[in-house]
Amino acid sequence: MDQTSVLNGNTILILAGALGLVGIVIGILALVLVELGLITPPVGMNVFVINAMAKDVPMSRTFLGVMPFFVAELFRVALLVAFPALSLWLPKVLAG
Repeated sequence: MDQTSVLNGNTILILAGALGLVGIVIGILALVLVELGLITPPVGMNVFVINAMAKDVPMSRTFLGVMPFFVAELFRVALLVAFPALSLWLPKVLAG
């Protein structure tokens, strides 16, 4: 990991702390955003893997098939941004 990544990560955590967000919430949100990036064009690494497995399906049809999941991910990101406590709700319930 280079020094720029560490510097950016620290800056993001400091800004998030100033907004009242916990580091784990930022980590969960970052993970969800990376998942979203893996199914959207032009990168869409997961979609390219799926399309390579289904050789008879055109790429455009594969991306159209991913759109409901894309919309669900956007909804989940909106919920996590609006209500950050949702990301910690299940672990708190399971911990007792």
